[in-house]
Amino acid sequence: MSSMNATHGLVRFSVRLVLLVTVVVLLSAKKCSSLKWASKEVVAGWLYEDGVLDRDSVDLRNAGVSRSDVRDGNCSMDTIVALQSLFNATNGARWVNNTGWGMSDAMCCSWYGVQCHVHSHHAVVTDLELSNNNLNGSVPDELAQSISLQQALISLHMAGNRIKRLPENIGLLTQLAVLDVSENSGSLNLPASLGNTSLVYLHVGNGTEHPPYEGVELIQVPVSLSSLKKLRVLDLNHNSLDGMLDPGIFQLHHLQVLDLGLGNVGIVFPATGFSGVRKLQRLNLDYTLVYELPENLGVLQDLQSLSVQAMPGVYGGNIPDSIGQLSSLTYLSFAQNYNLKGPVPAAIWNLTNLEYMDISYNMAKGTWPDTFEHHQKLAYLEMGAMFYGNLPDILGQLTGLVHFGIRTNQLSGPLPVSLGNLTKLTFFNVAGNGLNGTIPESYQSFLPNVKGYNCQMDSNNFACPIPKFVPANCGATCSGGDV
Repeated sequence: MSSMNATHGLVRFSVRLVLLVTVVVLLSAKKCSSLKWASKEVVAGWLYEDGVLDRDSVDLRNAGVSRSDVRDGNCSMDTIVALQSLFNATNGARWVNNTGWGMSDAMCCSWYGVQCHVHSHHAVVTDLELSNNNLNGSVPDELAQSISLQQALISLHMAGNRIKRLPENIGLLTQLAVLDVSENSGSLNLPASLGNTSLVYLHVGNGTEHPPYEGVELIQVPVSLSSLKKLRVLDLNHNSLDGMLDPGIFQLHHLQVLDLGLGNVGIVFPATGFSGVRKLQRLNLDYTLVYELPENLGVLQDLQSLSVQAMPGVYGGNIPDSIGQLSSLTYLSFAQNYNLKGPVPAAIWNLTNLEYMDISYNMAKGTWPDTFEHHQKLAYLEMGAMFYGNLPDILGQLTGLVHFGIRTNQLSGPLPVSLGNLTKLTFFNVAGNGLNGTIPESYQSFLPNVKGYNCQMDSNNFACPIPKFVPANCGATCSGGDV
C-alpha cells in the first residue's frame, strides 16, 4: 500500500511540475501568440486560482526556460506520430514555417511552434503554437490519441489558418486549458467531447464575414460546454450556429467573456437570470435570438461591455431598469432592435463610465438627464431612439465627444449654441428631425473638421440662408426663415 501511495504521489508531483513549467514557458516564449481576451500572465493567474499551481512555488516575473533545456530530451514515439499526423493532415509542406516538421527527428521540441518540458531526458509537449501558419485541413484524431499529449498538452493555438474540423475525440486531451482556433475559414464544429477538457479559454470565433456562410453546415453548441466549470472565456463570434444555447452556460461562475455575436443561436435564460455569471466583463449577444433580457441584469457589477444589437426581429422586451447598476460599463449598444419596447430607462444615465453608447434605430422612447457633467468619458453617442422636443443645452457638457448622432428622432426647435463646445467632433448627424432656427456660429469650432458623409444635417427646417461656414457635404436644408 505504501508503495502504491508513493507512486500516486510521484504521478501527482510530475503532473504538477509539467503544468508549472508549462506556464513558465508560456510566459517566456517570444513566439507564443497573444490571445484576444487575455494575456499570458492572466491565463497563468487563472491556473493558479484553480489550484493547479502553487503561487509561492515560482516567481513568474523572473523565471524562464532556455531552448537548450528542451533540446536535451527526446519526444515519445506516440507524440511524434501525433504531430506528424497533424503535419500531413494540414498540408504541412505549405506551412509558412515548418522547420523540423516532416522529418524523423525525435527531438520534436526544436520544431517550429512546439513548446516542451523535459524531465529525466524525456520531453513532453505542453504547447502547440501554429497560429497564422497556413494550416489547411482538419485536425486529425491521432493528435488526441497520443497518451503523452493527453497528459501534458495545455494550450493549442491554431488561429488564422484554414482549419476545417476539430477531432471529435478532442476531449481525450483532458489537460487542455487554452484552445484558440479563431479566424479560420467558415464555421468549425464544436465536438461534444470538449466538455471533458480543462478549458479556461475557448475561442472559436471566426472572421468578419456575416454568417450563415453559403455551403457551410450549421453547427450546434454542445450541452457539454456547460460542464467546463473553470471556463473564463467563451467566444463563438461569427459562426453559423444553430439551435438553442444550453442555459447551463449562464451557471459557469468563473465566466468573464461570453461572445455569441453574429451566431444566430437561440438563447433562453435560466430562472436565475444572470446570477450565475456575476464575473462577466464582456457580453455580446448581437444577432442572436433573444426575446428579453433578465431583469437582474444589474447583478453584473464587473460588466464593462454589453452589446445586444441587431436582433433579427426577435428582441421585443424592455431594457431592464437595473441597467443603471452596471457601474463598470464602458461600452453599451442596443442598436438596430426595431422591436425594442418601452421607454429607455432614466437609470441608463447613471452609467458615468460609459465611453460608447448606441441606442439607435429602434422605437423606444427616451428622455435626457438633468446634467451630463459626470459623463466626461463619453466619446461616442448615437441616440436613434424616439427622443422628443428640443435638444438640451446640457449636451454642450460632453466635451469629450468625437461622434454625435441623433438621426431620425422627433426633435424640434433650434440647435443649442452649447454644442459649439464639442470641438473634438469628427462625426455629426442630426438629419431627419424637425430642427429649425439659425445654425449657431459656435459650430464653426467643429463643422470644418467633419468630413464627407460624417456630417449629415439634411431633412430639417433651418433658417435661410445656411451659413457659409457649414460645409456643403453636410446637406443642411433651409425653409426660408426662422420657424
